[in-house]
Amino acid sequence: MNAYTGTEPYVFLSYSHTDMEIAQEIIIGLKQKMCRIWYDEGLTPGGILE
Repeated sequence: MNAYTGTEPYVFLSYSHTDMEIAQEIIIGLKQKMCRIWYDEGLTPGGILE
């Protein structure tokens, strides 16, 4: 799965990494409904998003 990287409006999913299994189910469901979704793919606290 890849997080959305475009410029159109999107859904942001915030979750604890300990809940990744549940988050993946939610992400899959949203993508099936054609939602653009951005989620953390391994950010670290204080990290820079490029």
